[in-house]
Amino acid sequence: MVPANQAFESGIEHCRNSWTHAARLRMTGFTRLASGALQLEFVGLPGRSYALETSTNVLDWVVLRWIPANGDGEGSYEDSETKKTPARFYRFREP
Repeated sequence: MVPANQAFESGIEHCRNSWTHAARLRMTGFTRLASGALQLEFVGLPGRSYALETSTNVLDWVVLRWIPANGDGEGSYEDSETKKTPARFYRFREP
């Protein structure tokens, strides 16, 4: 049996780690390039890879690519396929 104070501390640490990961991953911007491509930018935890997912209906998501964050936690992806679809939605996801 685990002492109550150890279980409590373990729970706090688990919550802290979960919040750190959830709070850090976010899309920071996007730019339509002259070529018609869309450049997506995000920030996450340095050295971690994140899934860039795409959907045409917001129900069915497909992983477009896994993108690593650099040493500052930043990453980007240029999607040249976006101009070929009438609607395309994006989201970043942790593994």
